[in-house]
Amino acid sequence: MSGLVIYNTSPSLTDSLWILSGADATQCLRGINRFLRRKNPWGWRIFRTLKLGTNIKDVPSYCKAADDSRVGIGSFAADLLTSPEFKLTVGEVEIDLVVMSVADLGFDDGARYDKICEAAKNLGIEKCPPDVGPRLRLQYADQPLGDQLVICMDPIKHSDGELGIFYLYRNDSGHWLGSCCGEPDISWPGHSQWVFALGCRQSPHCSL
Repeated sequence: MSGLVIYNTSPSLTDSLWILSGADATQCLRGINRFLRRKNPWGWRIFRTLKLGTNIKDVPSYCKAADDSRVGIGSFAADLLTSPEFKLTVGEVEIDLVVMSVADLGFDDGARYDKICEAAKNLGIEKCPPDVGPRLRLQYADQPLGDQLVICMDPIKHSDGELGIFYLYRNDSGHWLGSCCGEPDISWPGHSQWVFALGCRQSPHCSL
């Protein structure tokens, strides 16, 4: 029997599936399409709603804001910020962020970075714009001690040619913006926590 197989991609990652075939298939698919066009169809728990493209217009102004907020910038993160590939969002937008572990994506024993990105895309969540990590670092003042969040994003080349992505951490010396390896074949443990984008929308009244 032919039909369209749709896996249940709810946050619980259950193994149930739904097979559509016959006369009802078209009507069911239309309903699914309407469902997926909703802002947050799966009912994700929003971690933060971040404002991009606001008062910070360039890297020097970001560094000043970080200094004013007593946020540390690691040397590798600073290298990413000065890369020609790093871009700030143009125009004011709001972006909803969700946090999931690699295990939440279905990889209890860990996974490569490219597989993490692929699994997230299949769930309807996306890579973050490159300035999400730096901006979130300014706003996430209540990050618990010892906590680490890795930003799912398109990797940026360091000055030495290696690929890097941002991550946020807090240790005894304060709140930090760091950079870690962004190579597609690098493996990450199941307990590692990642930030993904749920979607962007125009925000005409944003302020930092």
